[in-house]
Amino acid sequence: MPAPKKPSTKKKAAEAPKPAAEADAPKEEGAAAEPAKKAVRAKKPPAPMMPVHDPLPSVGTISVDEALKSAVGWSNSNNISKKFSVGTLTTAPYSEKVRVFQEMNSLAEEKSAVLPMSNFQSKHKTDPDKDRFDRRVVKQLQDISFESDSDDESLRNLKRLPNTVLNVENLRKILSPDTTRLNLENHYWLPNDFLAKIGRMAPNLQEFSLRRMKNIDNLTFAEIFKNQKGKLQKIDFCDCDGLHESALKLCLDKNPLLQEIQLSGCKNAVTDEIMEQIATKFPHLYMLDVSFAERLTDRGLKVFEGRKLGLEYLSINGVGGISCEGLGWLVESVSETVRELECAMLMQPTVKGSFGASLGRCY
Repeated sequence: MPAPKKPSTKKKAAEAPKPAAEADAPKEEGAAAEPAKKAVRAKKPPAPMMPVHDPLPSVGTISVDEALKSAVGWSNSNNISKKFSVGTLTTAPYSEKVRVFQEMNSLAEEKSAVLPMSNFQSKHKTDPDKDRFDRRVVKQLQDISFESDSDDESLRNLKRLPNTVLNVENLRKILSPDTTRLNLENHYWLPNDFLAKIGRMAPNLQEFSLRRMKNIDNLTFAEIFKNQKGKLQKIDFCDCDGLHESALKLCLDKNPLLQEIQLSGCKNAVTDEIMEQIATKFPHLYMLDVSFAERLTDRGLKVFEGRKLGLEYLSINGVGGISCEGLGWLVESVSETVRELECAMLMQPTVKGSFGASLGRCY
């Protein structure tokens, strides 16, 4: 029986693993290159959102004026002003907010429908002695109720307008005892039940205009005037058909400091009794407009005879119930101070020389 063959040592040598030194040895030229494995790179940490300085530099104290002077351009200075105003209006006390707001909006004060401008901050109703983080609301007996019937769709659309429109919601936030001017000319969307509360919400008004508010009735006017504190100096109720003598007399009785009275088109309010009251109770009056007063007669102008008033602006257009003589009494009383006189569309059948003499002394 033949002996078994011994396994070849060459094959074993070929199968034996290479030493580490031989594996890392460079390969000869012309030899087949094995596919190289891709090296795994470590991920870099994300860059910080803001530059990190370690240690942090000392900024020091810098005023707003210094920051604005160091600005490199108009856009940069504008951004600095915005940041300063926003930071002030969000973190400062109410007095500081008011000061900054008035400085930034000083040019708009003349045209503003509401004065003071600080009312737009809507923080004037906050009790300074109360914890500012306490948001509990406790109803008081003197609180003004704003509950009303549901409005139609047209009024609901008006309530969705931006804050620049003086609707019910905005006026509830804006009006306060600090309000001195309120101009609601032709704000026809305001309901009477809300307008009647203005006297309570803003009792210290000095300038008040409801011009062309034809939907306001006499009771609403009376409710407004009843709750005011007698500080009105300028009123404008032109073309308010709902204003009658009783409510207007209440307004005149409570406001002896009136300087401007505009009642053009108030055909139901301007009467002889009202004109007598205007002639005798308002020493500071310098502007009067009673045009188109259908109930005014010579009896109401008789009180001006022999008087000297300080009126600078007088308008008495379209008054058909007075004579040329009665008009002369009124014009003569303001001849020394008047600067603008309107007396057109009177339609008197005759013009006497006495009226022409009074008119000539005006200028």
